[in-house]
Amino acid sequence: MVNTRFEVVGWMKYAEEDIFEDGCQLDSTTTSFGGDDRWSAPTVSNLVEQLRAFVPFTSDGDAMQLDACEELGRIDISGMETIDGNEPTVSQLEDWKRGEYRLWYVTYTFQVERVTRETIALDGVTA
Repeated sequence: MVNTRFEVVGWMKYAEEDIFEDGCQLDSTTTSFGGDDRWSAPTVSNLVEQLRAFVPFTSDGDAMQLDACEELGRIDISGMETIDGNEPTVSQLEDWKRGEYRLWYVTYTFQVERVTRETIALDGVTA
């Protein structure tokens, strides 16, 4: 039996402090890696749903890029986070706009692969 799925193993996260009036602060860039997380789905659409559920903020279609940076299979999902990596509340966003709260613009990057697995016969194989 042949089984084809779409999979992601691991992720990268880029973050920059975003000051409302001044934009992203290049001197604040950080990178994180998560190599143990795995997602698998029968369709790319199902896989994208899983990835959107993983990121800690609500993302709309404009915040996601497929084949990002012209790299086949790359998905970038971007949004705002607090210093603790959570989605900001409405009041935190309002405070940020007044310069009273710090937020980070983050991009999570995933690499999608199509994986085909096939059951094989083991008769005649010696252990």
